Amino acid sequence: MAVMESLDATRRSVLGKKVKRLRAQGMIPGVVYGKGLEPIPIQVSYKDFRQVYKRVRGTSPINLVIKGDKKPVGTLIQKVQRDSLTNKILHADFLKVDFSKPVTVEVPVVLTGKAPVEESGIGQVMQDMMYIHVKALPTQIPHEIEVDISCLEKTNQAIHASDIQLPEGVKLSSMTDETSVIASVTKQIYEEKVEEEAEEEEAEEREEEKTTEE
Repeated sequence: MAVMESLDATRRSVLGKKVKRLRAQGMIPGVVYGKGLEPIPIQVSYKDFRQVYKRVRGTSPINLVIKGDKKPVGTLIQKVQRDSLTNKILHADFLKVDFSKPVTVEVPVVLTGKAPVEESGIGQVMQDMMYIHVKALPTQIPHEIEVDISCLEKTNQAIHASDIQLPEGVKLSSMTDETSVIASVTKQIYEEKVEEEAEEEEAEEREEEKTTEE
């Protein structure tokens, strides 16, 4: 097993609306929960959490070192709440995981390769899903899922969740339907361009006719 990231935490006694005081002190309120575990209110350093979260997101397990506890808790960052205006992190949920059992997580989708349909000017590839849910052991969760779009040659083509080649040990979760469209081809932009060019040509023709009449 690869060396996991660690994050220090302390048990939190400040609850409810009073957590604003914690945020003012550079702390993030959070909670640890999971099967067989009574939810534990905690607080972590905003600076430390942000650095760790940038590296693992919600796809890599971390050791949560709670002050006073004998052993760290293996967790996944399950949910992060942000301020809708400032995007500042307000709260974090940590899910306790069993490293011998698979978990379901949301993983970002990244389109790779070049689509012939775009290179020929026939259409444009649109990414319909930014994330999919997969099931894997905590240590086998990929940071992202790459989807090769080089197979898209026509405007009526699409790539579905069932078409994705997942890494070994990773399966598509039932939370993502196999028929869900990951990427598709649209010719709307191409048609709009043709219409604009046609309008420009008509305008030029009218101008030429006007000049001839004069």
